[in-house]
Amino acid sequence: MKEILGKDEHKILQVNKELETILDAFPGPVFYKDKKGNYIRVNKYVADAHHMTKKELEGKSNFELYPKKLADAYLKDDLEVIKNGKPKLFIEEPWETAEGIKWVSTCKIPYVDEKGNIIGIIGISIDITECKRTKEELQKKISDLERFNKLTVDREIRMIELKSEVNKLLKELGREKKYSIPEEIKVAHL
Repeated sequence: MKEILGKDEHKILQVNKELETILDAFPGPVFYKDKKGNYIRVNKYVADAHHMTKKELEGKSNFELYPKKLADAYLKDDLEVIKNGKPKLFIEEPWETAEGIKWVSTCKIPYVDEKGNIIGIIGISIDITECKRTKEELQKKISDLERFNKLTVDREIRMIELKSEVNKLLKELGREKKYSIPEEIKVAHL
C-alpha cells in the first residue's frame, strides 16, 4: 500500500511541476486569487515584474503592490467576476511594474473548487504595451497625414479659385484666359 501511495504522490508532484513549468513559460502574467483578492499563486512573469519570488507574492493583495486607485480597479473587476460567476475577457488595463507602466489585456475567470463553488479568480494577461505604443504611433501618423492632406487640398482649391479669378479679370479686360480649368473641377469647387 505504501508503495502505491509513493507512486501516486510522485505522479502528483510530477504533474504539479509540469503545470508550473507551463505557467512559468507563458509570456505574460498568470495568477490565482482568493475571494478577498489575495494572490494564491502567480507565475514567474508576475514575480519577475515585481522583483520578488513567487513565494513572496503569495498571500499579498493588490493594495500591497499597486497604488490605491489601480488596486481598487483590479479588485472591482475581481469581485464582479466572483459575484456574477461570469468571466471578464480582454480587459485592457495598465499594469504597474518595477520597470514602469505596461499595458495588458487580461481575462479573469471564476476559480471554482471541485464542488463548483467560486473560491476566487484566475487571471491570464498578455503584455500589449508594444501593440498599444505602435497603435498610438500609427494614429499620430494618420492624423499628420490627414492634416497634410487637408492643407494640400485646401491649397489646391485656393489655387483653382485664384486662377478662375485671373481668368475672369482677363475676360473683363477682353483678353484671352490664361488658365485651363476642367469643368468638373469648376463645378465641384466653385
